[in-house]
This record gives sequence, C-alpha cells and structure tokens, in this order.
Amino acid sequence: MTGAKLTIRQDHFHDITATFTGRCGFDITATQKRMRMAMAAADHISVNRWSGSNEVEFSLIFGFSETEE
Repeated sequence: MTGAKLTIRQDHFHDITATFTGRCGFDITATQKRMRMAMAAADHISVNRWSGSNEVEFSLIFGFSETEE
C-alpha cells in the first residue's frame, strides 16, 4: 500500500467506504496482518480501473445497519 492515496467516506446510511488509489496496483502479503484483518471485516471488496485512468482503486466497504450503535 506504499504510495497509495487513502480516501474514507461515510454515506447517509452510515456505511463507510475506504478507497486506496494507486498507479501500480496493490500487493497484500501474509505479513500485512492488519490489512488482512480489515479485508476480513469488510462487507464488500471492490477493485476497479476506470477506462481512461492510469490508477487502480481498491475499496473496502463496511456496512452498518441503522439499528446498531
């Protein structure tokens, strides 16, 4: 994740999206325990490369129900 830009957003449903953006892609190795833990906790994982873009997006989405506190 070195050199990646991290953007964190929360929508009106209180879901949190953490997006890493980088030019070289992403390597997540066995030694990156915290990243693997975050991936395991995510409700949705997305990898995108938009047409015309030189960057890759790796997103983790964490959903929260409205009844949770």
